[in-house]
Parts: sequence; C-alpha cells; structure tokens
Amino acid sequence: TLLDIIRLNLPNATFAFLSACHTAAQSPGGVHDEVIHLAAAMQSCGFQSVVGTMWEMTDVNGPEMVKDFYPSVFTILSI
Repeated sequence: TLLDIIRLNLPNATFAFLSACHTAAQSPGGVHDEVIHLAAAMQSCGFQSVVGTMWEMTDVNGPEMVKDFYPSVFTILSI
C-alpha cells in the first residue's frame, strides 16, 4: 500500500521512473491535504527524484515514453 511505501526508509534511493497510468495524479474528488499519489509516496520514503504520470497511457505509449525519456536524461547528464 502507499502507507507501506511511505514507511520505508531509503536514504540512498536516487531515482524512480513510474511508467504506469496516473502515478502522479491525485484521486478525483480527494481532499488535497489528505490524498497522496504514488510518486509523492516514493519521494516521502527517500527517493530524490521521481518521474510519474498524471494521465492514462496505453501499452504502446509506455515504451515510447521510456524510449524518448532516457536518452534525453543521459544527454543532459553528460553536459
């Protein structure tokens, strides 16, 4: 559960890429100070950087997003 993730202590965790639907979106109609999404839970347990999505993805979109994302990150990091 999200609570289990939040309770983890991962001080050396640096990066999480969550390539699934709505990993950074709050539940519709939720109370903003009481609802937490998966990306926020990952940051809470220690990840320094988290990439999540706020929209739906098809099985085709996920791999395409990864294919475009990682080369961009490594290009930026090599500068």
